[in-house]
Amino acid sequence: MIEEYLDSLPEDTRMINISNKQLTYIPDSICRFKQLKVLYCHRNFLRALPPLPSSLRELYCSNNQIRELPELPEGLIRLSCGQNELSFFPRLPRHLRILYCDGNRLTLLPPLPPDLVFLDCSHNQLDHLFPIYTLEHRLPHRMYFLRCNNNRLTTISKLPPKMESLYCSENRLTELPRITKTGIKTIHCFKNCLSSLPLLPPSLNTQLFSENEIYNVVQHNKLYIIKRRVALLYKLKVWAYAQQCKRALRYILWVKIREPQIRDLFHPSKLIQYLEDEGEHEDEKNSNRSRSLVDIVDQWING
Repeated sequence: MIEEYLDSLPEDTRMINISNKQLTYIPDSICRFKQLKVLYCHRNFLRALPPLPSSLRELYCSNNQIRELPELPEGLIRLSCGQNELSFFPRLPRHLRILYCDGNRLTLLPPLPPDLVFLDCSHNQLDHLFPIYTLEHRLPHRMYFLRCNNNRLTTISKLPPKMESLYCSENRLTELPRITKTGIKTIHCFKNCLSSLPLLPPSLNTQLFSENEIYNVVQHNKLYIIKRRVALLYKLKVWAYAQQCKRALRYILWVKIREPQIRDLFHPSKLIQYLEDEGEHEDEKNSNRSRSLVDIVDQWING
């Protein structure tokens, strides 16, 4: 029995591990441990948690059936509550640094604490990373890791300068924030609706942009080369179209217009008429020459 196990522990116990025990509940008597720092209760069948000791610093309650969390101790710095049935979050402690809430039914996150450096909220139903009612839509300044893939996000706010890893695949993102001033090393952003990319810093080592409308990664120090190649490809495209049009125009002018005219003009049936017309023209010219010579002689005699 869980009660017997807890009763057997001294009151100054600092760590309790009751994970993988097929528990359906944790008794309220856990609050008697005034110096408890770490509680492991993951991989059970818990539907709720009792009130937690105010001394608690780390809570691991993932892989249960928890639908709602109790009020979290103010000194909590690490919370792992992934793979549950949470649809709502209580207020997060100000000094919380690491948060795993993946694999739940969350549609909204509470305001993120300023000390948060690690956030995994993947596999939820999030439309935004921030509550709509908050004015400050920025990730915590110290955050270096964000995993928010498999949600319904359409945008991500400006990344903190210390951001190193961003996993935002399988969302509905249409653009990424500017990341040139960050030391980011990893970006996974496949299966979104991206049509363009910002300039990517040289520090980037791992990048996945496949299955977007545009997925060519533009390195910061090679942008001018890519622009030149795009311009050259455009000129080649125009030249290819011009060659196709030239051949088509030549075909139309010769085959459709000039060739039928020439064939009609020099057809054998018109050869005799052509020769007769040429003969009459020569006779007329000779006759004109003869008359001109007689007129000159008469003028010379009479003069």
